[in-house]
Amino acid sequence: MADQVQTIMDTEEQSAAGKKAPDFVHLHVHTMFSLLDGSSKIKEIVKQAKELGMNSLAITDHGVMYGAIDFYKACMDAGIKPIIGCEVYIPGAGGSRFDAEGTRGVA
Repeated sequence: MADQVQTIMDTEEQSAAGKKAPDFVHLHVHTMFSLLDGSSKIKEIVKQAKELGMNSLAITDHGVMYGAIDFYKACMDAGIKPIIGCEVYIPGAGGSRFDAEGTRGVA
């Protein structure tokens, strides 16, 4: 546990000093377009990723791709590789997305 905390502290110190952070990409990021689940603004998350030295960033909003174009443009302007995804739910045969049994095992 102490090693993990030290690694986080070292990463923050490197970022603050303008050094490149270790390769890391957030692959599960919700923006303000994920209603009731995300409040991040695209320009702000891209800016933060750039400040932390990240070279890639993803968005995976819930069932919508409204922010994909703005995200792509913001990432390209910042020199960050955009990874565009969408978190979707696939119900089982004849099921509903509200039916917990129908979505078990689906990632």
